[in-house]
Amino acid sequence: MEKTESKQNTHSEILLAQDHPLAEMPQQQALRYIRIRKYKVRVPNTPGKRLLLGTSLTIVGIFPGPPGPVVSVVGLTILSIDYPKLRRARRKGTVWLGRRTWAKNQKRQMDDVAE
Repeated sequence: MEKTESKQNTHSEILLAQDHPLAEMPQQQALRYIRIRKYKVRVPNTPGKRLLLGTSLTIVGIFPGPPGPVVSVVGLTILSIDYPKLRRARRKGTVWLGRRTWAKNQKRQMDDVAE
């Protein structure tokens, strides 16, 4: 008997949660963006458009010129939104770069204290 009452309480809690004013708002797709330092750059919401944009930026980045390497990195970052292996590599690279930067800052602080 207690088990059925607990199920009813759980069900009523769910109904109360659905009656919340925010539950009535229309569901929007999550906005996807790439964060570059303090800037947020929006990317397309559909996977097909992201695939097309990421691939074209990566191909353009192969050609020599001033924006070449930067454009290819942005293209790979856009592609990493949909592909887990690229996402994992991007995250590992971000962690590696963060640790390297942190270690250099620590070494610089130690050198400043020693002087």
